[in-house]
Amino acid sequence: MTTNNIKLKLPEIASVISEIYHPFAMPLYIITILLFGDNYLNTPSVDITTKIIIVGITALTTLVIPLYCATLLTKYWQERKRTIFMLVFTLFYFITMFLLYNYLGKAISQKLFMTMAIITSIANIIDYYKGISMHLFGLGSLLTFLIMTHASGYANILHIILLSILITGLVFTCRLFLNKTTLLNGVVSMLLGFCLTALLLYI
Repeated sequence: MTTNNIKLKLPEIASVISEIYHPFAMPLYIITILLFGDNYLNTPSVDITTKIIIVGITALTTLVIPLYCATLLTKYWQERKRTIFMLVFTLFYFITMFLLYNYLGKAISQKLFMTMAIITSIANIIDYYKGISMHLFGLGSLLTFLIMTHASGYANILHIILLSILITGLVFTCRLFLNKTTLLNGVVSMLLGFCLTALLLYI
């Protein structure tokens, strides 16, 4: 592959990486880490069928269905596309919380998905008045959740935290390359996600 061909493909590669680590995919990543990582949820009492069901429900109710619904709604309110997406996803986080109540228990389902719903709502308000990078905001939230889960002793996921830091740097670079954010906006967005998530998880 020539240098020119590589240059032509760089925007495509950066776009693909951005989509893989889209903020709306974060709940699915978190649930997967909790179920299959080295933590208290990954025990023999939680069989593989139950884990697949939980991941499947999470994928449908936090990604597939809200994405479909939001896409339909934005056909009528194109000028508020980003706001509509975030409102729809917030609603489905609450729905997911109730659906997974019997599988994850009240404490985990409420803490996890209530936090996600509140964070998304706050991000929506901030973004409405002052645009932020949702990718970096989401990754900041993900990092906080992983760090606090590890620090609390509920999981031994230091290797996942280190990998997430590398992924955050990669996504940040991609967003800068695609001119989707600035260095200052990206840093502020990530810190906002980090601090808000830490505050909500601590309460």
